[in-house]
Amino acid sequence: MKEVVFYGQDYSPIDKSYYLDGTKLKKIDSDDNKKELLSRALDEINRKLDSSDESSRIVVGQTVLDDNNDVDNRKKRKFEISNMVFENGKNIIKFGPLVGTVTVPIDKRLVKIIIFSRFDKINEDEPEKTSPYFLASMLLKGKLKFHDRQVNFSYDNLFDFYMLWLLKKHFMEAMQKGFFKKYQRFERNDDRVRGAIDISRHIRLNMGLNNGRIAYSYRENSVDNPINHLILTSYDYLKEKYPDMVENNTDYELEQMLKELKYAISYPKYSRRSIISLNQMPIAHPFFTEYEELRKVCLKIMRDEGVSPFQSESESLDGLLYYVPDLWEEYLQDVFERKCREFNRNLDYYEYDDNNDNESSLRLSVKAQEKIYIMTDMDNDKNEQNTSYPDFVFSYEEQGNSFYESEQEKVRFCILDAKYKPDWKYALKGKLLPKLREDYDKCIRDMESVNGTATGVVFPMKSEDLKDSPVYMHQFSKFNKIRRFYTIPIEIPKIEEDLYYKWDKKMCDSIDKTMSNIINSLKYEACLHQKMKKATEDIMKDYYKVFISCEDMWVNSTEAQ
Repeated sequence: MKEVVFYGQDYSPIDKSYYLDGTKLKKIDSDDNKKELLSRALDEINRKLDSSDESSRIVVGQTVLDDNNDVDNRKKRKFEISNMVFENGKNIIKFGPLVGTVTVPIDKRLVKIIIFSRFDKINEDEPEKTSPYFLASMLLKGKLKFHDRQVNFSYDNLFDFYMLWLLKKHFMEAMQKGFFKKYQRFERNDDRVRGAIDISRHIRLNMGLNNGRIAYSYRENSVDNPINHLILTSYDYLKEKYPDMVENNTDYELEQMLKELKYAISYPKYSRRSIISLNQMPIAHPFFTEYEELRKVCLKIMRDEGVSPFQSESESLDGLLYYVPDLWEEYLQDVFERKCREFNRNLDYYEYDDNNDNESSLRLSVKAQEKIYIMTDMDNDKNEQNTSYPDFVFSYEEQGNSFYESEQEKVRFCILDAKYKPDWKYALKGKLLPKLREDYDKCIRDMESVNGTATGVVFPMKSEDLKDSPVYMHQFSKFNKIRRFYTIPIEIPKIEEDLYYKWDKKMCDSIDKTMSNIINSLKYEACLHQKMKKATEDIMKDYYKVFISCEDMWVNSTEAQ
């Protein structure tokens, strides 16, 4: 079957995509037949994604390793690889918020579509060498460190880097419970009998030999079990595949634990095929929950499910796609969590201390994905269906005021949402396109739900489209100049010939710069909200006094009558 390969970018018209002609890329707009073929392939892919056919082998998720069992949530979210939009009265087909690769047969031809991020630079001369820097940052989240001696990687080994980090993460979490132990049956042939004697095996092994040995078998709760063999085998598999990567990104503590585990068991003992088949059953014991997550990661490594879906062939899947808006949201959340650790704060909060001597000194904090109940009051039960989850809810705590010591009593004043749509760049100058109205309305709704005075969105933007990284503030309308809407772009550096670690440093610097701008803006918002809150409380106190006075006058006049 003849293969036709197309290359595109998220949120970009298919007219600007490419197709592979030999070893070179050509623009699709020069060939109407190719454009029609791509359009038919997208329609077929949409049909597979929207259908509930379990035979469809197109995997869509935030990451390869996220086992999302929430079927209802997946049905609600419409993962689309293309969508129909109308601009200037013309029907234009665009790619959607997914990146990855997917293959579909069309008219005895195998159509393969590779979708890159719009922030990744496509190499037109050698498309297989396209630099996946933005997607790498979203998936790795800076958890793996690189240096100038590191071999520059591509899409083919990107997911193996991610697998190594996950293997390290889950192994260190599991080791807090100690080495995994499981009852195993062992067969021995020596002079130290400790179980049931196996007569038939003893005759076969020791008949006619005056060696003093006895064949026996016994059961023991031992570390020498298939789970521990799987852990070591998967680590060695990655180490054999990418020796420099594993050596440069494995710390001393992890290396010593792995060596200790090797010495405790008779490793190696099983073949790769055997170790996979022996670890099919999940770990059901609640004490070893962390080991169950580790088992899943190791099996994916051993099955090569972590190998890049951007390679030329895929034996196990028809498609592997990533929903980039969720990756971007998780990336920003991770940035805040890293800020928390830098300040030795609670992992759920990033706190900023304004060390001024004036009375308006505040402590700012932000919580990610805080649950907010809508249309509820103190007398009604909380309805789980009437909930909203703003990406970031900002609060302040008045220093020296014990009334705001607990988390529940922090004063919420602002919410921000992480957005990935490219059209938000037009909102910097106050131009809100119709397709952004739903996001805008949700931000306002969440802000009102927390009784805040400010809201906004944080979105990525190409460096060539942004001269600097300010925080843009907009008024809601000429009728509401009290509350403010912020559009906050984060500059994504241009990918040139730099190695990944150099580009990633530019990316981190851009994030830090933007976070400083956000904090400076929110200090102003928090102080303003505090003054408005105190002014409102004073008005309510005066209103209460007037109300009591009027009530007393009415009572006195009634008694006089």
